[in-house]
Amino acid sequence: MIKTFPLLFIIFHPLSEAVITYTISSSQQTNEYGQKDCMGVTRNGIRIHDLRFDDDQTRMLSYPTLCCADYYLRFSRSSLPILATSSFGTRPNYVVDIMMNNTNISKILPGTFAGLNYLNCLDLSQNNISFIQYGIFNGLQRLYMLNLANNNIKQIFDNAFDKVPLKTLFLQDNMLSFLDDNLFSSQKTSLKTINLAKNILKEINNTFIGMNALITLNLNENYITDINLGNIYCSEIYLRKNKISHIGAIRKSIRIMDLSENNIRMVEKLGNSLINASIVKLNLSQNSIQLNQNTFLGLHNLTHLHLDNNKIGNISNTVFRDLKSLIFLDLSHNNISNFQYGTFDHVINMQYLNISYNEFKNLQMHIISPLQKLSELDFRKNRIEKLDIESFYYHCSSVRKIDLNENFWKCKELTNIVKFCQKKSIEVVRGNSFDLENVRGISCVNDDFVVNSTVPENAISEVVQTEKMPFDDKFMENSSFFRFFGEDFQKSNFYEYLENLVSRKQIDPIDLNSTSFYKFFNKDYKNSNLFKYLENLKFIDNTKVTETPVEYFHYLFIFGVTLVAILVLIFITVFATSLSIFKKQSSKSTRTVSNQDNVELL
Repeated sequence: MIKTFPLLFIIFHPLSEAVITYTISSSQQTNEYGQKDCMGVTRNGIRIHDLRFDDDQTRMLSYPTLCCADYYLRFSRSSLPILATSSFGTRPNYVVDIMMNNTNISKILPGTFAGLNYLNCLDLSQNNISFIQYGIFNGLQRLYMLNLANNNIKQIFDNAFDKVPLKTLFLQDNMLSFLDDNLFSSQKTSLKTINLAKNILKEINNTFIGMNALITLNLNENYITDINLGNIYCSEIYLRKNKISHIGAIRKSIRIMDLSENNIRMVEKLGNSLINASIVKLNLSQNSIQLNQNTFLGLHNLTHLHLDNNKIGNISNTVFRDLKSLIFLDLSHNNISNFQYGTFDHVINMQYLNISYNEFKNLQMHIISPLQKLSELDFRKNRIEKLDIESFYYHCSSVRKIDLNENFWKCKELTNIVKFCQKKSIEVVRGNSFDLENVRGISCVNDDFVVNSTVPENAISEVVQTEKMPFDDKFMENSSFFRFFGEDFQKSNFYEYLENLVSRKQIDPIDLNSTSFYKFFNKDYKNSNLFKYLENLKFIDNTKVTETPVEYFHYLFIFGVTLVAILVLIFITVFATSLSIFKKQSSKSTRTVSNQDNVELL
């Protein structure tokens, strides 16, 4: 059971001019049980809240004493501008964590934390601290984690962390422009993680030399232009969003390196730096880098490579030849339109390939065929119109996810791809173009005869094999319908009837071979909408959903209606011609009778 006592605050002026006694009420302290401390460990503790001092008076604080084992002390909704010597009283041995983040601290005097012999974690983040003086952390022999992030720190004095066995140090989001060479002299064998991101550092001299325990060094979002990584012994180094154009030598200890959003243009310098390095993950995105055959020479252990946003246009077929362990490659947001033969011959272990936002017009099967272990392919936002999905699956049968959004798909082609992928349990990333012609939200272009190509998700549930519809060029040219007007028409009774009419001069002599009606089926037929419609039918895919018989009879019905319309047209033509002949004959008979009457009158 944790017992609490009234908290006595003794207000003490540095020159002993005034002593102000402040007793904290029970409403300003709360016992907490089973909560996470700043190390992520579940503990019991006390939360002190709503304690506000708005002046700059130096104060010596005293905190509640608990009877039990290790506990933490958390401040919230408080304002403590200045922390003075021995602020934490005379019996602090049980305190293992102090969390004073966001308490408006602007100054810490040396000796403030004296006597906290069991303190493991100290969180002073999100305050207004400007300087870290020597002696502030004296006596903290068990302090392993110190958080000074999100302050206004401009300077850390030499040996400020003297004799403090830090393992993790957070200094991001400050105003540091310089680091002393001896700043971490007491932590060479203990400090494992340092975060210095979002400062204004321009160079790194000898600060990290000899730090053999260092694992992670974060220098993201600074102003570093040149850095010698040969002096830094660590496993992971993050240098994103600096102004680096040259990195110098790299120690073999570095396994993960992020150089994205820099000014790297001289690929030769980069290549010389990477030769025989032991890097496993390398991020070179958002530079202006152009690759050559020596860029990744000797990187036999590299598994992840980011080259997106680099304005890359051409890639040599030898650039990846040493990357035998590569499993992840991001080439998105470049200007690549094709790969050379042999580009992926040596990266047969690749599992993820991103070529989105490029200029590809087709997916070159002969190029990607070595990627037999590929499980995910992203080629959205290109200019691809067709994809032989069966050939692709034949070469890359391990694929389980593809993203083909924002290409130049025809709805019928896209529908076939989606159906095939569902049959093979391949995930197709859904799109967001539901206000356009689409298949699964992926935009597509409809043709003249497809009414609605949007495929509901539950409609592609069962795929069965059917024979292709036999509408092709040879079928049409050999069909009785086509031959009738191409060859058999002149042998038909209908033709003979018309010829008899001409021979008896019952209609004006005409050459049927020169009529538009005859030429339509002999010459102009292939340029007609009817022929285009029949041509379209031959592209019906050999895979059909169970509902496709309805669509088949729909097309057959349209074909029948068209044929009937043509026959009706023929009938009308014959009828009109016959009617014309009859009128002419009637007119002749009338004139003959009239002439005879006139003769008799005379």
